[in-house]
Amino acid sequence: AGVDMHVKWQDDVVKGIMGLNVSSVTATLGGLTYVEDVALLCDVPFEAHMDSVMLDLQKASLAVNQFGVSVDGRVSLPENGTIETDVHAEFSKWDIQEVLRLVPDSFAYLLSDVQVDSGRVSVRADVKGTLNDSVYPVVSACVQLENGGFAYSALPAPLHDVNVDVSAYVNLNDSSDSYADVHQLHARVENTEVEVSGRLERLLADLEGDVSVRA
Repeated sequence: AGVDMHVKWQDDVVKGIMGLNVSSVTATLGGLTYVEDVALLCDVPFEAHMDSVMLDLQKASLAVNQFGVSVDGRVSLPENGTIETDVHAEFSKWDIQEVLRLVPDSFAYLLSDVQVDSGRVSVRADVKGTLNDSVYPVVSACVQLENGGFAYSALPAPLHDVNVDVSAYVNLNDSSDSYADVHQLHARVENTEVEVSGRLERLLADLEGDVSVRA
């Protein structure tokens, strides 16, 4: 394992960069293995303002094996006890088959009805707003899937050539103020091509939608 840290400070501002490189991590609790033999790599540039209790992450990178996530933004703790967030995170073109190989044997049964043949997933997400006992930040996200191939026991046939481009806005403070825009959802079922697009409203309440389906 390797840990590197460099910091400098002036008045109430601390700037630095922290690095972590661990070649093998296994985590077991109560007889269950949650993480098994994975590598961790972190590179976290930061700026902390001690008077306002604010942490600014500057394109921090976190990786488990070859799967990396980039994070930047601010988190602060005002005197009123709330947490203020303005954070962006993203990852690109994760191979779903390789990701599933990270699932330890203790939880493999959860995927017994699913077979993944191919696919790469990319996600961009923003978390912004106040967090306390009664208020939650809003989340905006974009999810893209390229060239997916799946089989699920509840479906009559496997899905091939799955391409998805969906953006969503989730507001846990108002169940009627969440929606998803399906920019593209394409799949091939046996010899039939299916295209879906449209908007789903009120994701956390009585779902409403305006969706087009072509086959």
